[in-house]
Amino acid sequence: MKSTCAYAHTNIALIKYWGKLPGHLNLPATGSLSLTLENFGTQTALSFIDAPQDVFVLNNQQQIGEPLLRVQLFLDIVRALSKNDQHCLVDSRNDVPTRSGLASSASGFAALSLAANQLFSLNLNPIDLSQLARVGSGSAARSIFGEFVYMHPGSPVDKTGGYAEPLTTDPSLDVRLIVVQCASTPKKISSRAGMMHTSATSPYYSSWIATHAQDLEEATRAAMQGDFKTLGELTEHSTLKMHASMLAAKPAFWYFEPLTITVMNRVKALRDDGAHCYFTMDAGPHVKVLCQAQQAQAITNELRKIEGIVQIDIAKPGPGAKLI
Repeated sequence: MKSTCAYAHTNIALIKYWGKLPGHLNLPATGSLSLTLENFGTQTALSFIDAPQDVFVLNNQQQIGEPLLRVQLFLDIVRALSKNDQHCLVDSRNDVPTRSGLASSASGFAALSLAANQLFSLNLNPIDLSQLARVGSGSAARSIFGEFVYMHPGSPVDKTGGYAEPLTTDPSLDVRLIVVQCASTPKKISSRAGMMHTSATSPYYSSWIATHAQDLEEATRAAMQGDFKTLGELTEHSTLKMHASMLAAKPAFWYFEPLTITVMNRVKALRDDGAHCYFTMDAGPHVKVLCQAQQAQAITNELRKIEGIVQIDIAKPGPGAKLI
């Protein structure tokens, strides 16, 4: 039985992507700037099977319904590209909780893309591989690459774009991301459903789109120049704008838990006391804290004092996806 295996790390967007262009290509309405994390990821083994349909196993549990359908639709695209109609067994293991706002879909589809590229002999270059991963999950396009990653928005005119590429940053930008898990249950609203509802009903969504490009440009320049303060301020600004657009949706929704707010307030208090740290949140209750490497342990020690936190990890910038 022919098979292959790949591992991809999760990534967290500092300048957010929230919203999709119309159509089936899963093109992001905005660009983004992300950091791939060393600590977390997904290992995926992919093999051909003699079966009437694909089989998807995640963390030793066979999947049905929407998770299986997403994988099947993705593999249909791979089969069309390769002109190989064989079905597959997808056996994946996540190092982070699934569907909780810790980017498991990003690492999952990046690993699946790399494995499929090998198994189906697609011979895609890294940019094309990034575009393939995006079809499965928008943020997966970034997990193909390591450390800081810039993702281009999709073009509403010709439906191009929507790919990521590595960003060369100033060597002095020695950062860590403290991942503070504030809940242990899956989120009720998926990122994809949240984006669709926000874009369809929030009066703030148009402002989010209109003001995003400048944030992305300034943050990218700050990362390239090693300007941590500007990067951190824009990281917080971007996440608060994104979540504000959800709060203004009709009906409103949010991913925060009370503990999320507590952690955000503690980060602000630590900054007022001289720590160089800034928070960000994705579509989930967890808080990620961007800080400089030399202060990471001290900031983590202070955050550990908050009651109710499920887990705290200090994550270094991580590498791109790889075959194993």
